[in-house]
Parts: sequence; C-alpha cells; structure tokens
Amino acid sequence: MERKYPMPRGISTDFHNTDLLRKLNDDGVSFVLVGGGAVAAYGCRDDLYLTELDILIDPAIENAKRVIGALSASGMKLWISAVDLAGPKKQLPVKQLLFDMDILTPGVEESFSAILERSGHMMVGDVEVRVIARDDLIAMKRIAANKPDPESEKHKRDLGCLER
Repeated sequence: MERKYPMPRGISTDFHNTDLLRKLNDDGVSFVLVGGGAVAAYGCRDDLYLTELDILIDPAIENAKRVIGALSASGMKLWISAVDLAGPKKQLPVKQLLFDMDILTPGVEESFSAILERSGHMMVGDVEVRVIARDDLIAMKRIAANKPDPESEKHKRDLGCLER
C-alpha cells in the first residue's frame, strides 16, 4: 500500500539550471526531478538551494532526441547522440556553460511511465517540474545506499529521513 505524504516544497538552484529545466519543459522532454533536489523537496535537507540537480528522463529514443536538441540549443558541445542516451541505465553529466545537472535513465526493471504517473509537481525557482514520488525516491535511495560507494553514507542519511 502506497503511503500518503505531503506534497513536496519548492527548491531553488542556480539560474542556469533553472533555464535548462525551462528549456527541457518547453521542448516537451519527459522527466522527473530525482536525487538531492527531490530529497530536499521532501524536507530532508536543510538547504533548499542546490547547485547541482539530477533528473530522470524517459529513455525512449524520441525523448532522448528532445533532450539532445534542448542541450544543443542551449549551446552545449555534445559528445553523445540521442541513440547513446536512449535506453536503460544511462547517465549524461551536464557540466558545461555553468550548468550542473546529471541526466539519468531508469534501469531496465523500472518503468518510467509508472514513475511519471506517481510523480507530483513542485517548483524549482520559477519553473514547475515533476518530482519523483517519495516511495519511488526511497526505492532509489535503498539501491544507492547499498552500493560500495563513497557517497553511500549520504544516501543512508537521506533514506533514514525519507523513511521517517
């Protein structure tokens, strides 16, 4: 049974990231905010200003083409194509032109359409975006917290807060 939680609160980020989110929205990219931005939105970070954001995109080729188009139109020099970005478990670091974002695709065992359907709405600066549902974020954090990774302690702290 899915638990009910209050809707997430808004966060803020660097204006370049906000501009990129706006461009992705305007270009019809299907995505949800995940990672530290989502954790902060659910009240598990003291600072609601995040310099780096993570988004999870629909891994379909049509959506990947829209992502690549939006990034190109924003002036990014890309080293991958939409074909490289489409599919499960991809990660595209966007660390140019003062942007600081990671673009991720879900694993093969995850349904992006189901994640999107369960997601809510929130504000990042003055841009409305979808944010991953808390239960889906908890599932992602459980996986991340169990990896032998230098960031696993941070994921464990996030998980502890999200599960309270």
